[in-house]
Amino acid sequence: MKIAIVHNFYRSNSPSGENNAVLAQIEVLSGAGHEVKLFATSSDGLEKSWFFKVEIAARVGLHVKDGLGLAEAINDFSPDVVHIHNLFPIISEQTLIGISAPKVATFHNFRSVCAGGTLSRKGGDCTSCLDHGTFEAIRHKCYRDSLIATLPLALATRDRGRTRPIFDKVKVAVALSEYARETIAQSFTGELGVTVIPNFSSKSLYFTNSINSYWVYVGRLSKEKGIIELLENWPRNEKLVIYGSGELESQVKDMSNQLPAVTYKGPLKHEDIHRELSKATGLIFPSICRENGPLIYLEALAVGLPVVAFHANVVAESIIADKSGEVFETWAEIPEKLKVITDSLSKYQRQALLASKTKYSSDAWLKKIEACYLAAVESL
Repeated sequence: MKIAIVHNFYRSNSPSGENNAVLAQIEVLSGAGHEVKLFATSSDGLEKSWFFKVEIAARVGLHVKDGLGLAEAINDFSPDVVHIHNLFPIISEQTLIGISAPKVATFHNFRSVCAGGTLSRKGGDCTSCLDHGTFEAIRHKCYRDSLIATLPLALATRDRGRTRPIFDKVKVAVALSEYARETIAQSFTGELGVTVIPNFSSKSLYFTNSINSYWVYVGRLSKEKGIIELLENWPRNEKLVIYGSGELESQVKDMSNQLPAVTYKGPLKHEDIHRELSKATGLIFPSICRENGPLIYLEALAVGLPVVAFHANVVAESIIADKSGEVFETWAEIPEKLKVITDSLSKYQRQALLASKTKYSSDAWLKKIEACYLAAVESL
């Protein structure tokens, strides 16, 4: 099958799970014998051009054609199916109208219905725009805390984003979790509906280091990730290593210096994730907002790493279904949950590996996405 992949890569100096997921999917599809061609743009350097920001606002808010010639290039490739990933902020959704092949879209985030892209505000879940209209986004300056930057996104996501081409020019939508599926389905009008296909880990390794065992956090250092609450409640006798960067980096660094068992090591390169995870006892996922389909959870399972998560996010829901770790309802429960894991560590390690192999492998993803492609092609 000839497959066109469309993706705007986020800035190279800002590590992105979406970028990594797209590249991994291209590798798997090519390895399965499909002819795959990537049609990509990049956000590198956007902040240097004021005029370009205005142009982007027009593309996003008014669906003005981007002038990149992507539709023409994709049609020249004559793909059997086009797989849309991230379009924001460079590729206009108007481009989709000019593509003749059937289209499948993976919704890696909530950008199509939320100006901020996360359905969170002030560190917690937020559905104000879905419930009351996107004036809420303008009022709270939800994108980069900027009124001007938020305006076009609020316009684009009005009426739950139902006016967006992404929702009526795509045959089938792919969500990464059941929560995301339910959210997207409220706006999606494509005839084949929304299906859940989780991401996958590109590797399946297993190491253990019982001598230098510790717990690990890997992720963005921002309010909605729960990192401050985690540090405020972390047991003093448990080692924790933190990898990440973000607006709370300075605060996380200061708090870590005051906690003898906590070490902050800065951002972690994607190619080093499996190696570092494999040294740990377990992954901590304290996010206090719902999230979508965090790749770090799958990376942890791939190396047999149990996961401990706050109850209010999708990782907690996956843990319960996969029996791959423990969920805490209150921050005071953290020590208890860590002990439950360490007391039965081998059991949780086996369950993590089993979930990785059966539910989150590249083979499982390939089988499901090929079915989506075939359904989209046959619906013509």
